Formats: sequence, structure tokens, C-alpha cells
Amino acid sequence: MSKNRCKKILIDILVILLGNLCIALAVAFFVIPNKLLVGGTAGIAVALNAFWAVPEEVVINVLVYSLFIAGAFVLGREFFFKTITSTLVYPVLLALATDLYKIIPIEYITMDTLTSIICAGVLVGFGIGIVYKRNASTGGMDIIPLIINKYTGIPLHILLMAVDCFT
Repeated sequence: MSKNRCKKILIDILVILLGNLCIALAVAFFVIPNKLLVGGTAGIAVALNAFWAVPEEVVINVLVYSLFIAGAFVLGREFFFKTITSTLVYPVLLALATDLYKIIPIEYITMDTLTSIICAGVLVGFGIGIVYKRNASTGGMDIIPLIINKYTGIPLHILLMAVDCFT
């Protein structure tokens, strides 16, 4: 493998890690503590916790891993390699961010709903954006639109919005 190819792969991995860190921080610091209903696995986790007291982290982990397996079977080898980093790292980053949230004094983290929505939106948007820019997936609910897109040809941005709205 050429030196430039190795450098590109390393940069891709670092950018994907940064994107997942942004998403994990948004979920741990703003979404879960404020019980914000958002699209994706975090939104489903908050909703299930409200109805059946299922821990958010458990729901997120189960969804991330099951959707990744479904995506790997349906979308193939290229999808598998582009998404494995997010799928393996995001749950770990979320656990670390959740632990970090627990040790930081609460007055340093906003509990104002509007500010939390804005902060979560910026962090999640930035995180997903830079992961997509590297032609990778975050390994969450965006796998469903990727699968539907493969078979229907409906534009991905429309499917992403539909899945998030449904969530």
C-alpha cells in the first residue's frame, strides 16, 4: 500500500472518530439529560426509556450493532469497511462521555432546553457531516435510508429526513 493511501486511510479514521466523538458528546451532555426527542438511535432510546425505563445506552448499543449487521449483509463489503469504525467506537465514546457527564459539576452543563437543543443540533450535525464527507456512515439509523436507497433510488437526503421525522 502506498504512503499516500495509508495517510488517507489514517485521516479518514481520525475524522470519523472526531465525528463520532461530537455525536457522543451531544447525546451524553444534552440529549439524554434533557430527555430531548431527536432522530436516530438516541431519540428511540429516550422514547423507550420514558415508556419502559430501558436504559438509553442499552437501546443505543443494541440498535447500532443490529443495524450495522443488517447493513453489512444488505449493503456489502464496502459498507462494512466504511462503517466499522463508527459502529465499534461510538458506543465506547458514548459510555465515556456519559461517565464524563457524571463527574462534571452540573452547573457547567446547560439544562436550559433551548440551549441544549441548539448545542445538540450543532454537535450532531457537525459530527454526521464530517463522517459523511469521508464517505462513511455513522452506523446508526442512517443505515435504514441507505438500504431503502439501494432498492428504490429515492434520494438519500429525503430518506434521512423521513427516518428522522418518523423517529
